[in-house]
Amino acid sequence: MPRRAKIASLSGTILALGATAVAIPLTLNSATAEPTTSGPLAAFAAANREPLKVPAGPVDAHVEKVALTTSSGRATEHATKVDKPHTDAIKSDPQDVSGFGVVGVTWSGEIADGVRPEIRTLKDDVWSSWTPMSVDVDDHGPDAGTAEAKSVRPGTDEFLAGHVDQVQTRIIVPDAAEIPGALELAVIEPGKPAETVEELPEIHTDKNKPTAASAHSGNKDSDLNLVASTYTASPTIYSRAQWGADESIREQSAPTYRQIHGGFVHHAAGTNDYTETDVPGIIRGIFEYHVKTRGYRDVGYNFFVDKFGRIWEGRYGGVALPVEGAHTSGYNYDSFGAAALGCFDTVAAGCPDDTGATQNQPTDAMIQAYGSLYAWKLSLHGVTANATDVTLTKTDGTKTVFPYAIQGHRDANTTATICPGENLEAKLPQIRSLAASLQKSWSGRDLESNIAGTSHSDFVARRASDGRIFTLRTGGFAGFGSTRKSSTVGSTVREAVVTPDITGDGKADLIQVRDDGSAGIRKGRGDGTFAAVFKTLGRSTFSGVSKITATGNIGGTSANDLIGKNAKGYLVRYTGNGSGGFTRAGTTRSLSGFDKLAATGDVNKDGKRDLIGRKSGALYYFKGSGSGTFGSPVKLSTQSPSWSSLVQISGYGDFTGDGRGDLIGRDSSNRGWIYPASGSGFGKPLGPYADVNRTLVGAVNLLGNSLPDLVMKSGSTLYVKPNSGRVSLAAPVDSGITLTSATALMNAGDWNRDGKGDFLAKMSDGSVRLYRGYGTGKFASPVTIATGLGTVSVIDAVGDITGDGYPDLMGRTSDGTIKLWPGTGSTKVGASIVMKSSAAGTRLVGVGRWNSGNTPDVLFVNGTSTVVHESNGPGGLVSTQTLSINLSGYDAVLGVRDLRAGSGGDLIVRSGSYIYALERNSAGTGVTRTYLGALSGYNLLG
Repeated sequence: MPRRAKIASLSGTILALGATAVAIPLTLNSATAEPTTSGPLAAFAAANREPLKVPAGPVDAHVEKVALTTSSGRATEHATKVDKPHTDAIKSDPQDVSGFGVVGVTWSGEIADGVRPEIRTLKDDVWSSWTPMSVDVDDHGPDAGTAEAKSVRPGTDEFLAGHVDQVQTRIIVPDAAEIPGALELAVIEPGKPAETVEELPEIHTDKNKPTAASAHSGNKDSDLNLVASTYTASPTIYSRAQWGADESIREQSAPTYRQIHGGFVHHAAGTNDYTETDVPGIIRGIFEYHVKTRGYRDVGYNFFVDKFGRIWEGRYGGVALPVEGAHTSGYNYDSFGAAALGCFDTVAAGCPDDTGATQNQPTDAMIQAYGSLYAWKLSLHGVTANATDVTLTKTDGTKTVFPYAIQGHRDANTTATICPGENLEAKLPQIRSLAASLQKSWSGRDLESNIAGTSHSDFVARRASDGRIFTLRTGGFAGFGSTRKSSTVGSTVREAVVTPDITGDGKADLIQVRDDGSAGIRKGRGDGTFAAVFKTLGRSTFSGVSKITATGNIGGTSANDLIGKNAKGYLVRYTGNGSGGFTRAGTTRSLSGFDKLAATGDVNKDGKRDLIGRKSGALYYFKGSGSGTFGSPVKLSTQSPSWSSLVQISGYGDFTGDGRGDLIGRDSSNRGWIYPASGSGFGKPLGPYADVNRTLVGAVNLLGNSLPDLVMKSGSTLYVKPNSGRVSLAAPVDSGITLTSATALMNAGDWNRDGKGDFLAKMSDGSVRLYRGYGTGKFASPVTIATGLGTVSVIDAVGDITGDGYPDLMGRTSDGTIKLWPGTGSTKVGASIVMKSSAAGTRLVGVGRWNSGNTPDVLFVNGTSTVVHESNGPGGLVSTQTLSINLSGYDAVLGVRDLRAGSGGDLIVRSGSYIYALERNSAGTGVTRTYLGALSGYNLLG
């Protein structure tokens, strides 16, 4: 029965081919099947569309080791010096070959310069010419100094002899050179599978295809598809099981995981004359040669690519993980290598003469396979495929700058190897270009934080009194655009008052009060300007009345009203009729000593509109009755900037989007301040806002974005300062969820990739629950995605570290180890990955791409010290940088996506009841702090 297909996860498998519409014209070689699709991966897609016959289980390969002898028949047990050149001083007897032969020559000790093995093959009673074998002089194999390197026996690279009857080797010895000792010819018979099955590549990306079952209620809005769903798709890959790997022969200890900063392109020397069904046997032969003859812990290459355009899993440990290979000696520490099966150079350079004039050219399908593989593999670790000046670090700490992220093997040691052959080396620019075109935007790696259906960051908070969860929405910072001219008024106008609609057309209007007490009513056009006067009010209307203030409907009718202060210091009420007219009525409410008046709406949350006044530098409110009258003044708390320092105070409008009217003030430095309504007065102000540098007429929605614009006056000209349409911190949204037993909340981004933001809760029993968002600030029933994390002391969602489009979870266990649990959507998290042995800090904060790299970073906060750890994707946490940011004074620190909807990450912090944004600077070394709003009564934020 065929194996079930695997999914490329970080426990050992990968993601599937995602065709991308990048117009790179590629033609097909005759060796490639004609595709039925178009695009840059047409040949590769066609090659992987049809099932391939592969072994149904492990296959026993066999290596025959033959000692080489001198011409006199003596064995070469020890190194022997010769006194003249020889072409056949050492020669093996012809050896029979069964199946597709893979051969190699090994020896003990060092091999002298110029001493080289050669090989020839017998087929149909005809011997081929002698072909040089590639001598491995510190160019293939494990890095020097590693445990694996200590057990390696010197030898040639593997040589693909092919379907031949016999092979024979000889050693060419130059003058006065020394013959290495213990020379052996290894002939590998790849074995025959007991049973075969026809299968597609076993490792694929089905998990990255959202299904109807994975989505939940709520209308899908294409504008709400989160960036977290962008990722570089992986190619389909045939697994080790599909080439019949006998896992018992490799070293059984755990693989070594390093980093990835680049990739090397190789070829396996020998014939290109193989069939599709030969490929599993060829890889088994290389595996057998590397392990049983050379002494590697496993096959040296991380991947293989055949001429038909198929990719095969190489060294064990997980194709998505940075498994340390033995492919490019000195640079295995932070690179990976993929070997093209076959030889891609000239006959003179040592490749067999297989195909005449067009010999040894890589096929288009092979080039496309390389492009797809390197695009995906490098993207996991944040490496741009066409990056230049790439630094690779050896195990001893030595650094080498390479011209490109994708290099040929010969570029690591140009004098020691022809690998990957002149013809494949010439295709590297095409591979780089194709791979770069297939890589997706890096912004998908950031920690998304949109859970309320906007493009701005949100977070969740738990109310202390009952454990209720609320969604808190940021909006990109309240503010104003550039001032522009609105309209002009006559020179006799002593007061201009902007007001909500008083004419019945739904648009804000203007009242211009003249020196003689008459007034003209001008309709707003909805574009920030006002039409000519359409109604004139008589002199008695505003005679002797100043400080005229728009109040909205304060009761008695359904229209908007005004108030003012007469010459005797009493409040005067103007009841609107809805068509531009007013009825004036005197009152006994004294406004004596009040130098400023403003109306903002309902100050004390009793459902009735109130009046604001300033007296002797203090602020008061007059409680509205709802029928047009006001109670005695109630003094409000002081603020900074103080009420006395304000040149002007004005309303009318809700600047914060919470449904309550706020104050706008102008100080002596021509700066504007928004004082948000708190329910019992006004809270800490937002701002300052620059260029509020003219007489403030008022605030009203003139331009239709639902938030108040500022209207100012200078001489006879009115100016409008448009509201940006953004809010700093909107009113909480009740999620309907109660979580009294949660110990941590985490904004997870679009965890299940349905286009809507989600959150995670770590529970007191050590489990982690996923709450899938509806895009409205509300959530579906929870799904448990992890258990047994009771010893994880600090934990957070950290964005897409693993590069598969799903955000991940990171935490520190009780022994100090930093681990990553890969997100998989709405199912259990993947097997944990050790990211770092330890990192100091009482808080772990996922912050997206904080620095200049392309993979998400993590902040650790430890007292006054804040350290950012850059990730190498699944390669772990690598470089660190101590920031000039002291976060010790904040009782909550949250990582969010860039608060201005750009790339990278920022912080939201809380001090007491105040919420601040900390926006990182371009270098990621510091932050700019901006007050967002007040939030009291909540004990968990995430």
